[in-house]
Amino acid sequence: MPNLNLYMNLSVSEPNKSDIYKIVDYFTHSETTFLKGMGADKSKLPDRNQWIQKL
Repeated sequence: MPNLNLYMNLSVSEPNKSDIYKIVDYFTHSETTFLKGMGADKSKLPDRNQWIQKL
């Protein structure tokens, strides 16, 4: 089995404002069936503007 650590380089940072819009839009613009496949219920997502304000 290959050593996967040789192939991975992970970087984590605080999201900036443009990231927040992209994240929220990813979920709010996705089809219900797509979200359901990820285990997300679109009917339980917050309103887009409220979600952006919370993040």
